[in-house]
Amino acid sequence: MTDADENPDAAPETTTEEILQAFARDVELLLTTLPPASSGTLVENPHRELDPIETEMLADMPHALDPARDNRFLRTEYAEFIQLAVTVDATAREAQERAQTVLQALPEADGIALVQQPFQTLTDEQAATLAALGDDTLMRANADGQQLAEDIAIFLDRNVTIAEDDD
Repeated sequence: MTDADENPDAAPETTTEEILQAFARDVELLLTTLPPASSGTLVENPHRELDPIETEMLADMPHALDPARDNRFLRTEYAEFIQLAVTVDATAREAQERAQTVLQALPEADGIALVQQPFQTLTDEQAATLAALGDDTLMRANADGQQLAEDIAIFLDRNVTIAEDDD
């Protein structure tokens, strides 16, 4: 008989893997809450002092901030997890920045459509908007016209999701 059988109020056992997965999701949320430049420098140096705006942006995650240091630093366990578990891939960071450029240039509905289907053929309007940015590496030709550059499409496909409204 387990503790849960003996005491119905006992919490179910959680595996180490489940704890690490939850921690990884929490760190991912923390890093995606911040602008790319902030999250990038935090990945490079997770023990650094947070800027006041970063602390403000992380106000909904007080459990990640170190109250002993006036919430100006991440808790040690968060900083160490980032240092050990998050690898900085320069090409991934570049793809993220390029994807952000694309999404910021397009109307919101177009950005959502591209996040949902990043390998689709771009409309003439989308292609014209991206061409106007002056960076011919944001798109590539396909049989039907233009689509996002492969690195951007892969980044969006693997890393970006659209939250559903709970109206």
